[in-house]
Amino acid sequence: LVSRLNMNAKDPFNSNTVNQRLVLKTHREEDDEALARIFSDPLNMKYLEILCPPSGWKNGKGNWSKEDMRERVEIQTANRMQGKSFVLNIFINEEGEEKLIGTTGYVRMDEEWASLGIILDHKYQGKGLATEALFSSIELLFDSNGLNRKWLTIETREDNENMRGWSEKLCGLSGTFEAKTVNGVPWNEVKYKFTREEWNEKIREKVLAKIMRSGK
Repeated sequence: LVSRLNMNAKDPFNSNTVNQRLVLKTHREEDDEALARIFSDPLNMKYLEILCPPSGWKNGKGNWSKEDMRERVEIQTANRMQGKSFVLNIFINEEGEEKLIGTTGYVRMDEEWASLGIILDHKYQGKGLATEALFSSIELLFDSNGLNRKWLTIETREDNENMRGWSEKLCGLSGTFEAKTVNGVPWNEVKYKFTREEWNEKIREKVLAKIMRSGK
């Protein structure tokens, strides 16, 4: 998937997904506006109402401005330089041009663990693209020449049937449940976790098979 990766490097990261349908890239300033539009669409954020701009809602709840996104990305970039985050934007080729359709990767991580997430424009859901982006993110995390972490978690809202189906039916994971409050929002969470060994021995081939079917 990648050549040796220096987490402290400021050089842009760019990698095709396994089926070559998507490109994952580190955020560029020119991506701010497009990503803010994706975050402002309630259909994209249906299960992510806990997310808000670092300085709060300045333009009404749910409305992300270009400036809100710039502030969020600057925090993520600073965390990436410290090995605490690695977030990638998702691009698809449409009529010869790359279009930003979401974001994936790890907002939180330490030396051994990372928390995997994804936000995909609803117009591109149901086509196997999320699975393709998640697969590449996981491969990057566990690659000894990549981020080289040992295990990951996936946290989602209890009623997010798509993410729960991906985790339970495709990957064969069992979740743990917790009711809590995040950013002032009641949050009934289900959490899944697996190790690099479990990925390689039990999960990887099932996810890859789904990608191959979806890409035909």
